Amino acid sequence: MCDLAYYVFRSVHRILDALVSEKIYGAYVKLPTQDTHLPESVMNDEDFYPYFRDCIGAIDGTHIPAFVPEDRRAPYRNRKGQISQNVLAACDLDLKFVYILSGWEGSASDSLVYQDARSTDFHIPDGKYYLADAGYPNSDALLAPYWGVQYHLKEWGNSRDRCDCILSSGYISSTTVGLEIIKNYSIFDMHNSET
Repeated sequence: MCDLAYYVFRSVHRILDALVSEKIYGAYVKLPTQDTHLPESVMNDEDFYPYFRDCIGAIDGTHIPAFVPEDRRAPYRNRKGQISQNVLAACDLDLKFVYILSGWEGSASDSLVYQDARSTDFHIPDGKYYLADAGYPNSDALLAPYWGVQYHLKEWGNSRDRCDCILSSGYISSTTVGLEIIKNYSIFDMHNSET
């Protein structure tokens, strides 16, 4: 049985190594560029355009349960007490994943994982930005909600009602609208019901 487990382990790692190799990753993974166009659904909607004309997507972190040896578990314990990895994911406005960074300990903050991604291979073109939640810093490449402003979206009913309320309120930032658009499709809600 031990030989079978070793064979499976080696086979999975060989496949993963192939997927992240320059030959495959470089040929098939395309991050947004300066010339990335907005989807028609954003361009043709006066509630979103011109507010999101330089937005290329949204980023968020999620916690994926992890199996870690007992002696290495402490850094993998997240703020909810579970053993996990903090995974950063980015999607474009067509809701297609364009970047994923996995492997960080569950205790790592979203902003730390983001800084690591930016320092390695997550490039954001000049003049473009991603929408993010309050776990990320505002910068020229990220637009996060304002500190000190409370957004109680759960109090506003279902997703469609929340968007209508946000759009008609006039005092909530365009960041919140963008994040709500992304969250309507629940792409980051695997284990993050309360982030």
